[in-house]
Amino acid sequence: MAAPYCGHCGQPLSEGAIFCGSCGAPTPAPASTAAPLPTGAPLRGPGPPAYVYAGGWAQPAHRGPFYTDADLRALPSIRLAAILGLIASVFGLAAETVSNATNFLSFQTTYAGMGPPQTYYGPGLALSTLWLLAGLAVLTATFEIVEILLVRSAFSVLSEVDRELATPARLSLLALIGGLVAVAGGTLLVVALVHAVQCAGAGLPIPQGCLFTGEFWAGFGLLVVGAVLALVGLIGILIGLWRLGTRYDDVLIKIGTILLIIPVASIGGNVLILIGAERALERARLALRAR
Repeated sequence: MAAPYCGHCGQPLSEGAIFCGSCGAPTPAPASTAAPLPTGAPLRGPGPPAYVYAGGWAQPAHRGPFYTDADLRALPSIRLAAILGLIASVFGLAAETVSNATNFLSFQTTYAGMGPPQTYYGPGLALSTLWLLAGLAVLTATFEIVEILLVRSAFSVLSEVDRELATPARLSLLALIGGLVAVAGGTLLVVALVHAVQCAGAGLPIPQGCLFTGEFWAGFGLLVVGAVLALVGLIGILIGLWRLGTRYDDVLIKIGTILLIIPVASIGGNVLILIGAERALERARLALRAR
């Protein structure tokens, strides 16, 4: 059996000793016979745990949340991003409602089958409706771009202490680039629609020749490219948010991340992420204050 050691100074103790012969500290009953921990072993007990260095990354040597100053800097950004995402979802639903109420891409077509040619008309588009849709789209895109910037900033800060957030931080850049490209494409599409309405006359059906111009196809191409980049970036953001739910052991963040995938349910998803981020921030403040 290994010799007992003093819990205060670490010197060997005599068998059955009540006090340490070196420092005079009382010994536990019975005295600990555990050998000293080997060099590099993770320490347990009060205060921040030791870190295990693997592959150049510092990882806490225990399971469960371990809060750092990085959490205090990142969580407010996540909280604000959830608020902006909530506003963007509301504007997006409003734009979808307006677009469903108007068939703004209906055409004037001519059927030349058996018998005399017949022309079929669809409802036209007033410029006021077009500008309303454009305004709602611009507001939605603006809030979403700022939201992506905040999420990317939070991921970048936390990647210093959590290597699993490094990839989401990089992928979120694609979402930002894709969003900007999509905005450029959407702007060209709006310009093409305005010219098409002016070509056909406000409130009249839009002939295909007035709509399918170079501006339309350029805007459509940019919109598709931007949507693909944004989709890849969005996957990275969702992975990062799920990782946050795991890091802080918060089920609300995880549920909210799943709801973000569903267009209508994204409002509830942002609310849950906001509550989860607020709870994690409060726990981080209490934990760091207690040290």
